[in-house]
Amino acid sequence: MAYLTADELQTKLGHPQERVVWGQGVFPAATRVAELIAGAERTIDGYCRARYTVPFSPVPEDISLICLSLCLAELLPAVHTSKDQLERAQFEWKKAIAKLEAIQAGDYSLQDDDDASASGSGGPVIVSAAATERYFSMEDEH
Repeated sequence: MAYLTADELQTKLGHPQERVVWGQGVFPAATRVAELIAGAERTIDGYCRARYTVPFSPVPEDISLICLSLCLAELLPAVHTSKDQLERAQFEWKKAIAKLEAIQAGDYSLQDDDDASASGSGGPVIVSAAATERYFSMEDEH
C-alpha cells in the first residue's frame, strides 16, 4: 500500500486555481514523482523498521503526512524558486526527519502500545539524518 499517491502530492503542490500536470512546465514527469514517493517510503521504512512492521498496511495518517513532507521538500525547490518556498522545503524536511527520529527513538508512537503491528520487522536499523541532510539554495547548480 502506497504511503502517498501522486494525486495527493499533486493537490498539495499546486495552486488552487491550477492543476499540476506531471511532465508539463516545471513539474517533473510522473515516473520521477513515483521515484520520489518510493524514496520517501524507503526513508520512512528505514527509520521505523525496528519498531513497526514495514511497509505499513494500513498506512497511519502520520506516515502519509511524513511522506508528503519528504516529497514536498524534494519538489518545492524544483517547482518554485522563491526564498519562501525554499524555506518551506527546508521546514518540511526538518519536520519529517524530526518526527521519524522520534518514532525511531520510541518517543512517538504511531499506534496504541497493544497494537500487534508494532512488533518490528528484524533487528534495529539506525538511520541518521546526518546522512540525509538536505541543503536548499536559490543558486543554479550547472
